[in-house]
Amino acid sequence: MPLESTKKKTRIHASLREVIRTFGMPNIILTCAVFIALVFIGVLYRENNKLSVYNKMLAESKFENWPGLSGTPALQVDDIVPSFDTINLQQQFVKISYDNSSTYLFFIFSSRCGSCVKQLSNWNHIAAKAKVAGAIPIGIALDGSEALNVLRNDNWNFDTIAMPSMAVQRAYRVVAIPQIMLISPLGTVDWVHRGELTGREIDEVISRVAHLSRRNR
Repeated sequence: MPLESTKKKTRIHASLREVIRTFGMPNIILTCAVFIALVFIGVLYRENNKLSVYNKMLAESKFENWPGLSGTPALQVDDIVPSFDTINLQQQFVKISYDNSSTYLFFIFSSRCGSCVKQLSNWNHIAAKAKVAGAIPIGIALDGSEALNVLRNDNWNFDTIAMPSMAVQRAYRVVAIPQIMLISPLGTVDWVHRGELTGREIDEVISRVAHLSRRNR
């Protein structure tokens, strides 16, 4: 080992011993702990600022993925939603397009959501009526192919697609599930409901589907 390097190490060791002798080991440990705590507090402060900015964006609905989207964080009647591409649970391509040709009725759910699974029979009944009225009923599974766990063994009156991305989920303002929404051929929200459906609400959405479909024929 070079003599100069050895001398440097000796000086460093001597300096460390002098620091320990001057301040004492407990004080050094305390100082290190305070320094680590300050660093941790700084990181928390920075992350909290990021969260505050995100929450402000959410409150104002300023989603960068869909410029021009405005209003409250939850979907409202007369909001306009974007077209999107995705796949169904059989891995086939599906295009949801608002080109003034189709009325859509969406049921957004997850197989991990107990309330969603309980509503599947009601949704299937609504979907059958929607098809007769000329609308297109579609289930949108937030958990993708995992939804096959609850859809595999029954005859359903609707196709189920996967939610393609968080950007689309934000654009459709899915803040709670199950969520049912009726969308006009131009992409305008005609009716929306979050949570379980009562008998009156089931009749209401069936009536609205029939009315909207007749109006746009």
